[in-house]
Amino acid sequence: LHPTLVPATPTGWALGALSLCSVGLQYELKLQKELTAPPLVFCQVGSGNNSSGGGGVLNGRMERIYYKLTDSKPNNTTSSSSSNESTQHNKQGIFSRTVTPSLFIGTRGIVASTAAYALGKHQDDTNVKRVREVMKMGADGALIVLDWEIPLDMNTASSTAQHSSTMNNTIDVTKPNSITKPIILLLHGMNNDSTFGYIRSMMRTATNRGWIAVCMNLRGQDGLHKVKNSTPRGYNA
Repeated sequence: LHPTLVPATPTGWALGALSLCSVGLQYELKLQKELTAPPLVFCQVGSGNNSSGGGGVLNGRMERIYYKLTDSKPNNTTSSSSSNESTQHNKQGIFSRTVTPSLFIGTRGIVASTAAYALGKHQDDTNVKRVREVMKMGADGALIVLDWEIPLDMNTASSTAQHSSTMNNTIDVTKPNSITKPIILLLHGMNNDSTFGYIRSMMRTATNRGWIAVCMNLRGQDGLHKVKNSTPRGYNA
């Protein structure tokens, strides 16, 4: 740098550093504003009554769930007043809420992914229960591994052992009608599995909200290396 551009006093250095921080923060705020948006949701919803088999691929129950999650309304539903519209606007569905990324980390995908990889595996499992389920496909005998993470009810017991025994009697992922919480299904990326940090981080985000998280390991992908691929086809074939 030219000697005239270099601060000659500590105060000058402090003002220069403050100016750089201010410019960087303004850029981050601008980037955060550009990235703030609701998630993209794609769904084939039928028009009108689906009982005849035409239209979309959803049945009546799934359409109601879709409308609730996206805060959408069927074509035959109208608001009676502007006050009702404002009430509906305040009660947005989870798929229609605006997502605002955090500064410095959420605004940069590489930094966010690196943080998830690094921090995802170091978690306290006191308040969750982990279950591994191995399914055998009827078509070709392929083994598919499902890794579940179930949140424990903190009000039902006072120790880890009591938590485990209580949950064993109340939640069994293999029994019908034993799951009463929403389930979040996660699919890992290429050459990954359920043990990778970003998967563990997303599973813990779900269980911290009281939901059940499950990651499906594709054929031949098992983080514990205990279940091998038994068919010629691999991965998601």
